[in-house]
Amino acid sequence: MIQRIKGYPILAGMRGEKPVALDLIEECLLRLSQLVGDLGDELRELDINPFIVTDSAERSFVVDARIGLVAEP
Repeated sequence: MIQRIKGYPILAGMRGEKPVALDLIEECLLRLSQLVGDLGDELRELDINPFIVTDSAERSFVVDARIGLVAEP
């Protein structure tokens, strides 16, 4: 899935740049998928912007995240 996005060549490293931690992107997508599955209908919104990924998981981070849940009546 990651390899099919338009920006993949940038993530994979081009023009002498190091590739980003693709395994970290994969792990985060899998964990977010699990979170969405676990929360089910309780989840109203999920926004992560931006997710800065470098060549190292230790230097990669989320700048801002917002999770909205459905309020109970």
